[in-house]
Formats: sequence, structure tokens, C-alpha cells
Amino acid sequence: MNFRRLLFVPLLVMTLLTSVLAGVAVAVDIGEPVEYDLTFPVDGPHYFSDTFWAGRSHGFHEGQDIMADKMVPIVAVSDGVVRLVNWTSRQSMNPDRCCSLVLRHDDGWESWYIHLNNDTPGTDDGQGWGIVEGITPGTRVTAGQHIAWVGDSGNAENVAPQLHYELHDPSGTIVNPYRALVAAGGNDVGTGDRDPLVGGARVLALGVVGYDVRVLQQILTNLGYSVGTIDGRFGASTEAAVKAFQSAFGITPDGRVGRTTKTALAGLSFSDPTGDILSVGSTGPRVVELQDLLKEKGYDAGPSDGVFGPSTLAAVIAFQKAERLWVDGLVGSATLRALGAAPAVSDPGDDASDPGDGSSDDSSDDGSDDASDDTTNDVVETLRLGSRGPAVEELQALLASKGYRPGPSDGVFGTKTRTAVVAFQTDEGLTSDGLVGPATMKALGDAPVSGGDSTASTDILSTGSRGVQVVVLQDRLSDEGYKVGPHDGVFGPLTHAAVIAFQRNKNLVPDGKVGPRTRGALGIL
Repeated sequence: MNFRRLLFVPLLVMTLLTSVLAGVAVAVDIGEPVEYDLTFPVDGPHYFSDTFWAGRSHGFHEGQDIMADKMVPIVAVSDGVVRLVNWTSRQSMNPDRCCSLVLRHDDGWESWYIHLNNDTPGTDDGQGWGIVEGITPGTRVTAGQHIAWVGDSGNAENVAPQLHYELHDPSGTIVNPYRALVAAGGNDVGTGDRDPLVGGARVLALGVVGYDVRVLQQILTNLGYSVGTIDGRFGASTEAAVKAFQSAFGITPDGRVGRTTKTALAGLSFSDPTGDILSVGSTGPRVVELQDLLKEKGYDAGPSDGVFGPSTLAAVIAFQKAERLWVDGLVGSATLRALGAAPAVSDPGDDASDPGDGSSDDSSDDGSDDASDDTTNDVVETLRLGSRGPAVEELQALLASKGYRPGPSDGVFGTKTRTAVVAFQTDEGLTSDGLVGPATMKALGDAPVSGGDSTASTDILSTGSRGVQVVVLQDRLSDEGYKVGPHDGVFGPLTHAAVIAFQRNKNLVPDGKVGPRTRGALGIL
């Protein structure tokens, strides 16, 4: 079979298949990324990143949050007719439910504007009206016409002002408008498209439907597992394929795709541009050598054809499990040494981490970023290409907070993260080797990585706390729409105020301290 790069190529293929032109087609799945001509909805200073699929208290985010100050003008993204104001088509407009607006475009698509202003200017009294006078159900508007103002109504009352923007296709399917907003000239401060599978918050299981399921099915198919039709529907065949994949990796085969299974899939998407670490899709003489070595050890790697495909992957995984190596399907120096081959370089690569049995469990995974699975085993003194886990996720958060683009904060040290590290090291006058040791971490404003965080994940964070755990806290609060100031790893007054606001919004004790319950609500256990 043709074996394509597991994650990035399927995403590219899916992008080519699903991108649409305005008014020409409808989406296939919820969350499908689309290209759609529109006028950017916020007419003033703002910023946003791709938050579709991000974790929220109700599950996952189904839109884009565009952050801006109160009373910044909001405009129509397209010619069309206002269908609903405050969720009614009546002229009474439900003033007690202020404020939201639904615009039906002339081509049948719809834009949903949520969290519009509901305060008297300069106050937070909930007595204002955030929709321009004369804009009522049935009003015809033109693209770029002023229709409303940014606010904090609804469940944004205790967070930063924002416009929650949704785009629905003519069938009613909610799509991901991120690319359309970027193309419209929006101030994107994120790291590009959020991966719907690895970066998505929801657990995939029997009965779930969506674009993230379609991406999962494509990856499993490329791995040689039969999912039936790639249709974005998590049916019995997909569940069976997931269980088979989990069994191969020593994950409890419960058929649920949570954080642990997603991490395993993310590892398989790794591609080392130097060629030092062999992975699915690698080709050449070193793969032939790998296949021969596996056969000598009694593992069926398929023909020695120099193509790292499904048979070679299965053999590598079986060998790693038997040797109690890190079970990730990547062949770095530790796996090569165990096979009796000399590593290509001294870089420990993928499997230099804790030589445990790699076993882990998705059965209780609720989609939160917990540290109960196998990603906690791979913290090493120096982070580098191929490293994975919470320490890498925190590194990515630090780089992003300083304006670099390390890719999604998924805990996988891939090529984007390495490029961001090298750029940072160059700017700081450090050795630009892409290796993250004490000097680079110090320059990033955090304590050196030494087998764990400067603040353990079980500690209570409060005013005065410092380190990567605070950066993660600030990143999650910001993702939820709270203003924390700079993501500098310092728990100061702004972070304290944001924590209290979050706690109040979640009906937690508003003490400004981040313990297990607040961590759980934020998804950073």
C-alpha cells in the first residue's frame, strides 16, 4: 500500500478535499476547516488564534473567540438578512437575553455573533444594548456594515470581552472559520491550524461524528488498520481499529480515543528531517538495516525493501515492548542499541526516556490534559527533536508567549518547535543547535529542566509562584478569555485576579489559589 506521512499528509489531503468556495458547497463534518470569502467581523483592534476544538467546561469549543475591548464595532461579514436577535425572530428581540445576532447570508450560509455588549458604556451593569439601532430581525445588511459592538454578555460575563464567532454552512453544519478569518486579514497571534485530533479536547468513541473522527480514520487507514469507510462517523469498524491500535501500543483497548491514544498517534506523525530517527515513511539503506536486524531478533518486519511501512512498524512496536523500551514506533538510538546497531548520532532521540513498559490507560480519559498517562515518562534533562510530554508542552507555551511559533502546544517536539527554538536561540545569541538545556530555559525565563517542573503539578499555585506550571496556567486562563498579562511564568496580580474570576464563574471557592479543583476545571491536572 502507499504509505503516507501519518498526520500531516492526511490533514493536507483533507484540507484539499474539504476547502470550499462561498456558496458552492456544504461541509461534510462538524469542525471542517473551510475557505470562505468574508469581511472580518471586528472593525478595530483585536486578536485571535485557532480555538476550535479547544477544551471548554461544556466539552469543546465550536467557534472562534476574537478578543477585543468592549464597544469595538462589529460588522456584517457578508450581504444578507438578520434572521435572529437574541435567539428570536420576533421584533420584541428578547431584551432579557441580550445580546446575540444571527445573520443569514445571501448564499445560505450563516454567521452567529455571540457575547455582544450588554452594558452601559464604561460599566459592567448588564443594562446596555449591544446592537446598532435599526438592526432587527428581517433587516437587510451589506458586508462591512456596522451591526453591533463587542461585549461580555452571556457566559463571558466574568471573562475578557470578546466576539464568539461561528460560521454555519447551508445544511446547518458548524464549520471551522479560522482560515477564512485569517484570509480576511484578522490579527492571528496563534500558531496556525489547531490539529483537530491531537489538539482537540473531546474523547472520540462509538457514535461520535465529526472532522476529528475523519482525520483519525485517515491516520488509522494509513497505519494499515481497517476502519471501513472514511466518513467521519465513529462506527463499529473504527472502534475495532482503535482497539487493535491500542493493543499494539500497550494501551487499554477500550476503543476510546483520549489523551493517551492521541499522544501515541502524535508520536507516529513525527518526521525527523535529519533522518537520524527512523519512523513510518522513512526509506533507504538504514531502514533495510533496521528490517534485517528485526528479522535476526525474530520479528517479522516484512520484506527488506527499505520502506518503513505497517509491517516494520508492527515489528518495531513488538520489539520495543519486549525490551521494555519506550513504545512509540520511533527508532532512535536506544532502540538501535537494543537491536545491536550503532546509532546514527549521539542524540538519544525518541526513546531515551524512562525505560518503562509503555503501558497506559485511556479508560478514564475525559479529554483533559492530565498527567496520568505515559506522557509523563519522557522528561529528560535536555529537550530536543523527538522529545514528548508535559515539559515539551510547557516549552511550546514559553516560546509562544515570546512571539515564536512552535506549532500547537501538543507536547510533541517536532520540526516547528525546533525551528522556533533555533530562532529564539539565534535572537538571544545562544548556540543555535535546537537543543533545550539549562541555558535556553534560563533565557526563556524559566528554571532549567531537570527531570521535572520547578513547581510540581500537585502543588498549589498562588501569588508569588513561578515557573512553567504558571505559564501553563496563564496559557489556559487566556484560552478561556481571561486577562492574565504577559505569559511570563510569574503569578502576579493580574494572574491572581484572573484565577479569582475563573473560580467565581465555575462556582469554586474564589481564593485565588490553584489547587486540584481549579486545575481540574481548567483541564491542567
